[in-house]
Amino acid sequence: MKLYDVFISYSSKDQKVAEGICGYLEGNHCRCFVAYRDIPKGKNWPSAIPSAIKGSKVMVAVFSEDFNLSDETDREIILAAKYKIPILTYRITDTTFSETKEYYLQGLNWLDAFPEPEKCFGVLYDSVIKLVEGRTSFSETCENNDKDESNVSLVNGEKHKLHTIQIGGSYGFISSDEDIAIPCKWSDAYSFANGFALVKDENNLWGFINGKGELIIPCKWKDANAFSDGMASVRDANGKWGYINNEGELVIPCKWEWTILFTEGLAWVEDENGKKGYIDKTGELVIPCKWDGARAFSEGLARVQERNGKWGFIDRNGSQIIKCKWKDAGSFSEGLVSVQDKNDMWGFVDKNGNTVIPSKWKYASSFSEGIGMVKDKNGKYGFINLQGTTIIPCKWKSAWAFLEGLATVEDDNNKRGYINKQGELVIPCQWDKASGFNNGTAWVQVGESWRLIDKSGTFVRI
Repeated sequence: MKLYDVFISYSSKDQKVAEGICGYLEGNHCRCFVAYRDIPKGKNWPSAIPSAIKGSKVMVAVFSEDFNLSDETDREIILAAKYKIPILTYRITDTTFSETKEYYLQGLNWLDAFPEPEKCFGVLYDSVIKLVEGRTSFSETCENNDKDESNVSLVNGEKHKLHTIQIGGSYGFISSDEDIAIPCKWSDAYSFANGFALVKDENNLWGFINGKGELIIPCKWKDANAFSDGMASVRDANGKWGYINNEGELVIPCKWEWTILFTEGLAWVEDENGKKGYIDKTGELVIPCKWDGARAFSEGLARVQERNGKWGFIDRNGSQIIKCKWKDAGSFSEGLVSVQDKNDMWGFVDKNGNTVIPSKWKYASSFSEGIGMVKDKNGKYGFINLQGTTIIPCKWKSAWAFLEGLATVEDDNNKRGYINKQGELVIPCQWDKASGFNNGTAWVQVGESWRLIDKSGTFVRI
């Protein structure tokens, strides 16, 4: 199963940069593997690294002189190539590729992040999310309702949610009580979303199955993303993207360089010039391709980027509502959006671009359940309310958004637990990894495996 979004490959001498990348990506909910933190003490590194690379969606190579000369990083990028894991090279020194690095990395795109690597974390995130966006992660459980139960299996006469599992290099699905529901016969798979799961066959082509394991949409696509709003983006043999409906019919021709999920009835697309615009569900280009960057609509506004690298927001008519003056920005949630100013500090503005919460945080995420996660000048995480008042002190090494009344936090020992909205630690920090709650349960990592817990911290099935 894909346990991580990003495997960070780095030289031990560049650990501080790797830590910064990890903090930024995980602050934006991209789960990372970094060896210094994620390999337990006493664990054999040569056995841990390959499984972590294979269990990741993309590798970020922190390229420096030390990285260039390292035999260990040679092995890691060779494994990434073997497992067909995309590699993003993040150059933190102006060093020429040599030997193995030249063979594996020279022909790929890279980001020049020197002399101040931390100032390019946002650009790196945008590149990473382009590869992983639209794919549901292992930790995300499926929504179930009366209208659509195709992601639900009957085990011993009872309904159970389905999740990906990997056995012997093949993928299948287990139910929430850990019984095998769909046999492991796929070369890759992603969790259910909106009644369908993405699966890849032995020819490296993608299709979709239902909750019974039936192949509803044949494996014929070079790449694909999960269903959202009744449509899924797919890439054909020519490398172009379009959209299919729930029946697998191509309803928007494959002619775009890149596409993403529909949200609020619109999806951003990239043309042959690398410019982004937005189409509706008929495939009509309703907002011209003129932006250097674009993100999904949220609460009626979408984040767009001009050539100068600054971000602003447009409405559904393509009118610019908030000028492109921010170094980075999130998505609107509960009427506010987090923005990064010229001094690299974060605050919040409303839908008219008015500052509601001043830029004084090293990082700030979108609001969830009336609470926003922030990072202070000391690098610690806490939470604020919609008025900007700190309601949970910044004392955690890392933190994630509130979901169903609880938020995941990480202590100084790199262990994760859960707090309530009063900041009380209601489930002790004892897990190496932990997801947010969904329908009363959350995934936690126990050794090398994942288990479900309820809100008391008890395993759903022991």
